[in-house]
Amino acid sequence: MSMYSLLRNNATPSAAEVEHSIDGNLCRCTGYRPILDAFKTFCPASEGEGANKGKGCCKSVKEGEVPPYASVPEIAFPTQLLPGAFKSAALRLEGDGCTWHRPTDLAGCLALKASHPQAKIVVGNSELEIERKFRNSTWEQLICTTHVPELNTLKTVSGGLTIGASTTLTRIMHTLEDLVANQPVHTTQAYKALLAQLKWFAGTPIRNVAAIGGNVANASPISDLNPVLMACKAIFTLVKVDGTTRDIAAKEFFKERMYRQTHLAPDELMLSIFVPETRPMEYANGFKASRRRDDDIAIVTCGMRMALEKGPSGIVITDAGLAFGGMAASSVNARKTEAFLVSMLCSCVCELLCVVCCRFLRSILCGRICV
Repeated sequence: MSMYSLLRNNATPSAAEVEHSIDGNLCRCTGYRPILDAFKTFCPASEGEGANKGKGCCKSVKEGEVPPYASVPEIAFPTQLLPGAFKSAALRLEGDGCTWHRPTDLAGCLALKASHPQAKIVVGNSELEIERKFRNSTWEQLICTTHVPELNTLKTVSGGLTIGASTTLTRIMHTLEDLVANQPVHTTQAYKALLAQLKWFAGTPIRNVAAIGGNVANASPISDLNPVLMACKAIFTLVKVDGTTRDIAAKEFFKERMYRQTHLAPDELMLSIFVPETRPMEYANGFKASRRRDDDIAIVTCGMRMALEKGPSGIVITDAGLAFGGMAASSVNARKTEAFLVSMLCSCVCELLCVVCCRFLRSILCGRICV
């Protein structure tokens, strides 16, 4: 189904796009290699010329020896279901022990939250379903925010990118890829760091429905994204049920060393996330260590950012952001290390890396991360 979905949207995918389309599928029988070889036959001939022609492969025989593929016209997607073909209506569905709400504007969403303070916000259900199935969690009220425009905004503004809390990870990836390709390189370091993490985030079907706000507010200590957002000085905008908003730095949003605890009040929702552009000589990246490269939870995640300036005596660190997941009950900034690095003079990048690595290793050998 993953491959069918790819071909419906792109009839001649590249090899990289084929691999990306099935990165969330785990195969314990045939193995990935024959599956990839089969799927890559849909790639342009020049891209995989000679690479996938095993014994008996149809590409190895002369033209005319194998009957041509008799393609059948695909069934057209119902135009009535295309976005914009109908006006979305607010919905309220009652089930056994649970009521599901779908507001269509922020005011309606906040009114529901005011009436049901304990209600859970749901977009792709990728996290709540795990809690329901494996932890036997139940909720009397669910508020689905997929149709709230204010929570699904995704736009470039002065100095950075604003991402609505209900925006799906796939939409974010496409936007970041476009910005990286078209904006000045020095402004996109934080965007590249986010892309480095999103690439290994679950699989395509999950990224198509999962929202960034859920991943952030869930406050998992091994979140792939939170350390990068913390290191890159992201700003979260929270909105109260009365419509007032407040901003909080990503590094201050999580209650440090408290498991899945945040400073989001019971009468607040996450409205948006602002990711600032980077400046010249400012660099950022994201890292993830896991048992399996694709579709696996992290052991340790990390976001790193460093701003440099050329001084009369060499390169000076003017700002640093180092955040880690999997090291404590919450994602944490290495605050002492950040402060230690600021104003340090480095004659070359190698010296800089040695200082950071030595400080980090010394903390590990002491049995703790120095934060």
